Amino acid sequence: MRPAASTFSSAFRPGLKVASAAAFCLLAVCMAGRLSAQTTNFEAESLKYTGSGATTSVQTDKNSSGGKWVELAGNSTGDHIDFTVPNVAAGTYQLKMEWKGNNNRGILQLSVDGTNLGSTLDQYASGQTYPTTTFGIVTFAAAGNHDIRLTVTGKNSKSSGEALSADKFTLIGINEGIVAAPTFTPPAGTYATVQSVTITTTTAGASIRYTTDGSTPSETAGTLYSSPVSISATTTLSAIAFKAGMTDSSITTGIYGIFVPPQQVIAPTFSPAGGTYSSTQTVTITSATSGASIRYTTDGSTPSETAGTLYSGPVSISATTTLNAIAYAAGMTDSTVTSATYTIGGGGNVVTLFDGTSFDGWTQVPANSWTLDTPNLAMSSLGSGRGFIYANNKYQFYRLRFEMRHLPVTGGNKDHKSCMVFFGTSPSLDAMGGIQFQYPNGGDWDYRPGVNKGGGPHFTSFPHPTLDSSQWFSVEVLIDGRHGTARLAEAQPVGSKATEVIDFNDPTDAVTGYFAFQMHNSGLHDEYRNVTIEVNPAVDDLITTK
Repeated sequence: MRPAASTFSSAFRPGLKVASAAAFCLLAVCMAGRLSAQTTNFEAESLKYTGSGATTSVQTDKNSSGGKWVELAGNSTGDHIDFTVPNVAAGTYQLKMEWKGNNNRGILQLSVDGTNLGSTLDQYASGQTYPTTTFGIVTFAAAGNHDIRLTVTGKNSKSSGEALSADKFTLIGINEGIVAAPTFTPPAGTYATVQSVTITTTTAGASIRYTTDGSTPSETAGTLYSSPVSISATTTLSAIAFKAGMTDSSITTGIYGIFVPPQQVIAPTFSPAGGTYSSTQTVTITSATSGASIRYTTDGSTPSETAGTLYSGPVSISATTTLNAIAYAAGMTDSTVTSATYTIGGGGNVVTLFDGTSFDGWTQVPANSWTLDTPNLAMSSLGSGRGFIYANNKYQFYRLRFEMRHLPVTGGNKDHKSCMVFFGTSPSLDAMGGIQFQYPNGGDWDYRPGVNKGGGPHFTSFPHPTLDSSQWFSVEVLIDGRHGTARLAEAQPVGSKATEVIDFNDPTDAVTGYFAFQMHNSGLHDEYRNVTIEVNPAVDDLITTK
């Protein structure tokens, strides 16, 4: 067999895209005279493309290849976009696509000339990413133009949409007489836990040998691969694929850095949570980390392992105070600092609207669509369909505070963020004809008669941490019907410092209205507890963010 060329994984070189490393590898092979087809790059925005079922557009992004990428604003399964790749020489190619991930992306199936290639690709990411995906091997019997289609097949439950993106297509010419180089899953990189690495090659019937001591594998050197390789310490993994009658593959090498950081102590929580109270509060401070110690301050300073009062029992707060606390334990990283402000005797009127024992003062639409979760002192939706539960009184200027969590959707129904409406004008209207805030992590809708749409100039979103909606978190909403404004902040864990997430501002919507907790569709199960209201609040500002 002819000796194999070597390639090196780019996992430890920030900014170097996978396609570039592959191009380098193939350049070396090409120079040895082994390729029958050339490697060609096609910028998506430079190709002829046509969308079906949704609009298409070229987007500008300095981090994309060529500074631009193409978007299909997909709305539903089956929407697709076709790219015409021109003047491709006959031969066998590996097809790669660079794309831009984000939180509104769908899942796609790629096809070439009507035939699916590779598995489906989920383009969802919590933030902007720029990955490269290898879809597989395609053979063109004759030179000419070819069609690459991206089709929406669905979306991740976390995604807010079904848009698709394409940045650059790369056709890498290969010689069918060369075994395809091994790939590692997960790829080389830095990890905080032991990794079980699967090694594969796309060449049917090929065998693989690998090494973990820095030596070079061959048909006779290294361990014959038969099952995933366990890597528990920093290791250089090298592998080669081979098959009788074919040239050995190039050698794939990657470094796996295993660095297990110390666990962090869970941040303290306060009970009751910070807020405005008419009398002295006795605050209990706890951490879910067993054996952790806690220090706290009440003078605004930052506590540490050596600064602040060592917590030994509930803290009595009789005047407006900012309470800060940190938890720590030997062999672990200190927790983050939990901070909350307690306003005592501020003149506000804090009233409990729901204490977990009855639905007195509330109306359910439709009837009997909510129940009491007695162990958690919570109200719980039954998933029976679209509707809401609202407090019977109308309010103008008030602060609403509550804790909630979003349980798994049932009955095969579509999931939807938890939401509330305010400035509601009539229980007979959809969503009371009010303004909707979604939580956690933002979202909105304007249900006012004649509007019925999301977004718009009246809503402003702010950067914020991503919360786990399946766990309890706290929400504060400051609603001012005098001026048509509302602000929402949220925190997790409950009692920690909150972050402002979304605002609404429309002076024309100055009303006295209802508020409600809304169920968007069937199968949704939300729970709410500790619901309080402060009418004409003493502090005209969010207080849980302080």
